[in-house]
Amino acid sequence: MRRYLDFVCNRFDSMATGKGNNVKFGFIRGLMGLLYVAVYQIGSSFVPDSIVTSSSFLEYSLFIRLCIVGIWVKISLYKYISCWLISEGVCIVSGLTFNGVQDGWNMWDGCANVKLHIYENITRFGQMVPSFNLNTNIWAAQYVYKRCRFLGNKMASQVITLAFLATWHGWHSGYYVTFFNEFIILKWEKDAEFIISKNPRLQNFLSQKPVKIATYILLKFYFILFLGYALTPFVLLKSEKWLPVYSNLYYSGTILFLSLDLVLPLFGRFLIPRRKKEE
Repeated sequence: MRRYLDFVCNRFDSMATGKGNNVKFGFIRGLMGLLYVAVYQIGSSFVPDSIVTSSSFLEYSLFIRLCIVGIWVKISLYKYISCWLISEGVCIVSGLTFNGVQDGWNMWDGCANVKLHIYENITRFGQMVPSFNLNTNIWAAQYVYKRCRFLGNKMASQVITLAFLATWHGWHSGYYVTFFNEFIILKWEKDAEFIISKNPRLQNFLSQKPVKIATYILLKFYFILFLGYALTPFVLLKSEKWLPVYSNLYYSGTILFLSLDLVLPLFGRFLIPRRKKEE
């Protein structure tokens, strides 16, 4: 509301004192949106929704099925990104998105809903929150998650926030399963990051350049592979559509991530070095 009032009262005109023309930047974002539309249209013609719901899907091995679902969902998300970029471009051209001056440049990212440089380089699901569907995530964090502080439990706050987001999207079962997947995946990733942060030897090993390159490739593959599994219910929405796909994937992602959620805390006792008692 404050942004809109500043815009209609022409306050941004006197505040935008840096470099950077909003019209040029707006057209760039809009053209990027059109590029994503083209990628979506071409990609969906090669990997349509029917590929994961057809009987021929079972002819592939489980690994190939997971790869196909990963690529299919990755392409499906481009339709959302294209809409966000095109609408953002329009808002930038109008001047509504002015977000202050930084290092002498006018910032026109006030209505950005996706950070492409982060999103296209994501290697784990935790990086999606600050890069994809930004406005919804920021709003939910500010008005739902933070207002659950009285519970004194971050996990409970996260569960309530995700349940709210699922209900906010609608009543299709696919929304609830998707946000459940988000919860169990983010939990194991946070547990793994915590264990690594407490183990200096493991940190030193992972900081070696060859290991960093190999880790990036493996994590990138992991993200695309299970992005498809996690978001299949979101794309198909109805249980009669996504349940057969999950059945054909043997519920592998659900079993894997629930197992990791149970096992990692136990492994943490052995992987986190104990502090030596002071004599």
